[in-house]
Amino acid sequence: HEDGPDIRTVSSGIVHYVRGGSVSLIHQDSAGVAGVREFDDFFGEYLTASERFFVVGSPGEAVGSASGAGMVHVFSHTLTGGPPTPMGAFHQDTAGITGVAERWDFFGIGLAVISYRPTISQPVGALVAVGSQEGVGAAESAGMAHLVHVSPQGTLRQLAAITQNT
Repeated sequence: HEDGPDIRTVSSGIVHYVRGGSVSLIHQDSAGVAGVREFDDFFGEYLTASERFFVVGSPGEAVGSASGAGMVHVFSHTLTGGPPTPMGAFHQDTAGITGVAERWDFFGIGLAVISYRPTISQPVGALVAVGSQEGVGAAESAGMAHLVHVSPQGTLRQLAAITQNT
């Protein structure tokens, strides 16, 4: 941009993925990545990785009209001639995920991931822990943690949703 950075992409976020001699730039306008690159998405502000997967938080992502509701993206380290493979993305309006995407929940503000398979006969997927500033009862930012299994095909299954009232 002639006069400085494009305001639409300031603080939208980007991840620089480096593996061997390969560098990929990943953002929400990248092929297969859910969402749209927008002001204050903060894609990549929170990031975690295991030996097979990495998870990118976009805690500022607007979900519907809820600014700052947040979204989480899961990627495989598998490269297929380009950037890492997106496995899926989810937020609190995703079917099976507890809660409702609300303004300033910042879903994805805390993240952890490990490789996981429910039984020995199933392929290895990811087990993702997600933190948010979810309101609980009268406490507006009490917080909530979600534990979500992501299969290698990108199928999501929440295993737990935990608050201080759990």
